[in-house]
Amino acid sequence: INGCQAWSRRTTPASEHLYAVSFGGSGFGVAAGRWGTVIYTHDGGATWDEYDPYGSPEYYGVSCLSAHKAIVVGEGGRIVQTSTAGAEWSKYHEGPSDVLRDVCFPNSTTGLAVGDGAILRSYDGGLSWSGVSGTGGRLYAISFYHTGGLAVGDACTIYRSSNSGATWTDVSPSLGGWLRGVHVVSSSVAIAVGSNGMIIRSGNGGSSWTALESDVSVELLDVYVLHGGVGIAVGRDGTITRTSDGGVTWAAQESGTTKDLRAAYLRDENNGIVVGRWGTILKTTNGGVDWTEQNSGVSIDLNAIAFTSALEGIIVGDNGTLIETSDGGETWTKRVVADSDIEFHGICSTGTDFTVVGDKGAILSSRTSTSGTVPLPETDMTGTIALHQNFPNPFNPSTTIRFTLSAPTTVTLVIHDALGREAARLTDNASYPPGTHALRFDAGDLPSGLYTYRIEAGESVRVRKMVLVR
Repeated sequence: INGCQAWSRRTTPASEHLYAVSFGGSGFGVAAGRWGTVIYTHDGGATWDEYDPYGSPEYYGVSCLSAHKAIVVGEGGRIVQTSTAGAEWSKYHEGPSDVLRDVCFPNSTTGLAVGDGAILRSYDGGLSWSGVSGTGGRLYAISFYHTGGLAVGDACTIYRSSNSGATWTDVSPSLGGWLRGVHVVSSSVAIAVGSNGMIIRSGNGGSSWTALESDVSVELLDVYVLHGGVGIAVGRDGTITRTSDGGVTWAAQESGTTKDLRAAYLRDENNGIVVGRWGTILKTTNGGVDWTEQNSGVSIDLNAIAFTSALEGIIVGDNGTLIETSDGGETWTKRVVADSDIEFHGICSTGTDFTVVGDKGAILSSRTSTSGTVPLPETDMTGTIALHQNFPNPFNPSTTIRFTLSAPTTVTLVIHDALGREAARLTDNASYPPGTHALRFDAGDLPSGLYTYRIEAGESVRVRKMVLVR
């Protein structure tokens, strides 16, 4: 009120850090920060009220659009808004699932991922992802054969697609229980496995299902069946059951372990690998009849496996870790590619590339780097804009920020320091065509610390954090 010559402290109900503030006229303003903190004022900031619209994410950006409307954005793509000057709040958009469990690429450009929420689809080889309407629930596995695919999950849920995942139909059978693994063997045959040794088979591309007789009673977690007829399903307590007739009949096999087995892969009718808890790797050379334990070099849980060739393969697991082989699984090398609290649940190979999915909506790919896997962009369920994590991060002194647009859009991208002060403006109200764009940020003489970068594209707003380390 005096041209910023003097300041006075105001008492607020917030006890956590506040990262962003905005005013929209007639005294209405909103501030937001840690642990879901949102506070608002009607008198220009003299007094404040608190409201927690949804849960406890970290909110990093606020934009007041008028004297009544404000939008708050935060981690995980969370967006909440009010049109009543803070009296009521609604969830406008929520970003990717906390957990992504499986991923599949029907072709080199189309990717699908499943987890807690909508099925995610990529049209550009995994560079950006968007939710598919009409899907949801807790899904555990996805598999495709050419353009036909299936996704399975809790409550014996089965979604079916015949157009590379663009649209999905619920074809869930009334069988009870839950499903954990699925493999589409051909355009007609598919096998799914789940609770209490359940094995179900479809002979018409997933339109209808038949429950098969199973000689195991524990939960089965994955299944892999070759077109020639040999297949294996794996599960709790070291369970392996085998088929030689395309999944019509099954017989339990001795695995030599009591550890849970979580993923199976067959290279051909003789050679295959199974992975599981506490670094377990089992290998077969006679089509799954006999199994030999391999030395993985790790003690973490291993959750999924994929090969790009007879020699090159990757297994993903807990603690942000993957192990890789270049000799067909005889030896394995450990590599940590994410934070220790990230569990990787799914992996898919396309050509010479790998895509990995896991906790906190993590999607990683070898496509973007010649030196290993790096995080790919934040998922945007609205399909309007994706703001990618900067790379490298932490950085010194420069980094690249990428964003993807689904339509021609006017874009403003601003860097702020930890106190909310503008540090740089990379583009201001500039027009960009659809596609992925990159902007270089040079920190110059800026000090080390936490910074945020905020993009406004049309009516969409996204915010991410980055760290400058001198």
